[in-house]
Amino acid sequence: MSISPWFLRINGLVACCLVSFSTCWGQYYAPDSLLNQYKTHPAYYYLKPAFGLHWSNMTKQGDNGFANADPFNLRNSRYGLLVGYHIGQVTVESGAITLPIYTGYRFVVDPSFVIGSGTKVTYWQFPLNIQYTLWRPAKQLNLNALAGMAVNTELGESLLSPTYQTIATRTSPGGSQTTTRSIITTLYRKSFLSTSLGVSLNYQLARLLDVNVQVNRLFSSKDIVSRSAQLQQSGNSSLYNVMTKAGAGGLSVLLGVTYRFKTIKYYRLRDDQVY
Repeated sequence: MSISPWFLRINGLVACCLVSFSTCWGQYYAPDSLLNQYKTHPAYYYLKPAFGLHWSNMTKQGDNGFANADPFNLRNSRYGLLVGYHIGQVTVESGAITLPIYTGYRFVVDPSFVIGSGTKVTYWQFPLNIQYTLWRPAKQLNLNALAGMAVNTELGESLLSPTYQTIATRTSPGGSQTTTRSIITTLYRKSFLSTSLGVSLNYQLARLLDVNVQVNRLFSSKDIVSRSAQLQQSGNSSLYNVMTKAGAGGLSVLLGVTYRFKTIKYYRLRDDQVY
């Protein structure tokens, strides 16, 4: 039996169509099929100006009549600029930010006459922090655990006088005067190391902008800044002594606005792909 030339031509045309279709499918659909086997993870660099508060943690040893520093003075502002790199669930962050450390005391002469003295040394902190995403309840919101260490150095307090004297005078309604003389000595370290643990909450406002709230507990030696004083009142030969110390240990709260200035995408094989 002979095969019709038309039949051969039709078979050839169908074969060509199948080859063309398979080629097109391999060119246009195969890459999508491969990409579907991978998860997309953003990676980006960012710049973050940050502002916040630090509560100093201090200790006091002294004679009767001395009280802790005013709690208002233990709270001081912080500011700085941080840079970081985020990839997957991990963020590495560094930069420069101020760290104020305050210590002081109050001496109660009587309920209506209180002598206060304190000092604040502002350090520049250069941290290296690592954050790991613990929880992401929404695409724009994530909660991170934070740990890090920092080098802290004093750059602007070198003019502090190590020892000086003050005189405080009170005149009673009857006209009598009470004079309290104080000799105060302040010592502080030029630089020191500290560590921190905390959490941060990040919310993505726009494609390149995030808002970040960070709560840190700082740890360091307790005698970074110390202040000792000896007080004597007129008409009284007794001497009153006190020593206060403070370190970086305390609570810090920072608010930052993150700008992503370079975004990269990388691909990782899905967990449900088994080979």
